[in-house]
Amino acid sequence: MNNAKCTSTVRHVETPSGRISYLEAGAGPSHCLSMAWMAGLSDIRRCISIDLLAHGDTESTPDQDVSVTTNAKMLREVLDALRFDQVDVIGNDSGGGIAQSSRRSIPAESGA
Repeated sequence: MNNAKCTSTVRHVETPSGRISYLEAGAGPSHCLSMAWMAGLSDIRRCISIDLLAHGDTESTPDQDVSVTTNAKMLREVLDALRFDQVDVIGNDSGGGIAQSSRRSIPAESGA
């Protein structure tokens, strides 16, 4: 793994939870959905760093639920929209709780 800075691209995906913004870096058959730092993994994995609901460029409404459970549901929607069939979920702080909560909705062959 490389701890140097990585080059990432800002992208958006439409989901039932709204228009979700994310950064993408790296390439390869393995996917890593990362809610934290991705510089150390992007040399060996395709990394996606999602802006959570009401964070960054992700659009949300003032009355939208932004709980851990709702963000975990949104994470599943992003995975479906991007057609990921296998993923490693990495999170820290509130992203750690979302990663743990999302484990129930992510396919068994995935690691979280």
